[in-house]
Amino acid sequence: MESATISVIFVMGVAGCGKSTVMEHLHQKLSDELLSAPVASIEGDKLHPQANIDKMARGIPLTDDDRWPWLAEIRSDVAKQGLQLLREHSGASTARVLVTCSSLKRAYRAFLADESTYRSTIASLTSIATPSRVASVSVTFAFLNTPREVLEHRISSRPGHFMKAGMLESQMNTLEVPTSEEGVEGGYKVLNVDASQPLDAIVEQIAHGKT
Repeated sequence: MESATISVIFVMGVAGCGKSTVMEHLHQKLSDELLSAPVASIEGDKLHPQANIDKMARGIPLTDDDRWPWLAEIRSDVAKQGLQLLREHSGASTARVLVTCSSLKRAYRAFLADESTYRSTIASLTSIATPSRVASVSVTFAFLNTPREVLEHRISSRPGHFMKAGMLESQMNTLEVPTSEEGVEGGYKVLNVDASQPLDAIVEQIAHGKT
């Protein structure tokens, strides 16, 4: 049985930086260019428990206690999606999972990149009858570095979204900008992406892992 890798890309940043749009176009690009590497996408905001959504809708910032269960759900879903792709594409040596997630703090990123936990989750989902081919899980955080005025405009232009304009200040204060040194120490890759570039350039940089 050929071993395989689950390659995870977290498209990260504060509200309004364009995570969902970038992930959508990145998914299309990778699907078109890497026909042998199946791709799945996870919209992190959709995994928030209702209590978190209600809290943000009232303009109340989330705390660490609110975020940890959400991050655990994302991490679990990444493992499930990656494993499912490899089961559906038995000849693939890599499964790519794209995720939108703010990933604001270094501690959150370390949590999301913990390979031992991915292995444990995958082991719990497999059996002797259906063994896992997963040999490794690689993680990249693509930080969409976006000018504040752009963020404010985008958030104010999203009627009905649970993330309100007043929440941006809280997220900006919480954000710990990822660095390449952090990635080396944490065992993951960090891409600092200038999100004021054209969308095609952003997607190209992430797709090819250019720092």
